[in-house]
Amino acid sequence: MKIGVSAFAWTRQLNATHLDLFPSIREHGIEGFEIPMFDPAHLDTTALRRACEANDLECTVCAILPAGINPIGADAMDRKKAATHLLRYIETAAEIGAHRLGGPLYAPIGYLPGRRRTQDEWLWAVECIQALGDSLDQNKMRLAIEPVNRSETSFMNTAADANAFCDAVAHARVGVLIDTFHANIEEKNIAAAVRSAGPRLAHL
Repeated sequence: MKIGVSAFAWTRQLNATHLDLFPSIREHGIEGFEIPMFDPAHLDTTALRRACEANDLECTVCAILPAGINPIGADAMDRKKAATHLLRYIETAAEIGAHRLGGPLYAPIGYLPGRRRTQDEWLWAVECIQALGDSLDQNKMRLAIEPVNRSETSFMNTAADANAFCDAVAHARVGVLIDTFHANIEEKNIAAAVRSAGPRLAHL
């Protein structure tokens, strides 16, 4: 196990000024650094990779889908656009040097249609993530699907949801991310939720 820190502790958008943080992060015994990704075009992948390598920091990426990029949208063209966007996330994470990409990658944060998820939405999300399999293999990337609390999504809130989703996708590189902030809201027992993921657990 390695202990890391998320760039969200300082910023939503990394830029060159934040690279000065990297040496002190490593000096404090932290071995990993998580980079937030909203728009891949906004990240200087070369500079980030060099900074992580120079400071012996293992890099992970937390990706958030923007509004309008929706793998469970009713429009097939919108879902196709979302799949293309997710492929770019994988490629960008690989360019940075990461081998772990996590987040609520099934829908944009704040997409709340005012009802429970439908079976169609579940199948669309599974289909979308399954389509990433070749890219995950080629880039040696582990995808970590994150359940988040009910005020941010109605699609996936608990470890049980995430476990069932990963079982449905059935790809060795797709696993579960447990974020204790969200788990503290949605789970009756956080430790039990983590244990329930078993070999599916890809990131904590």
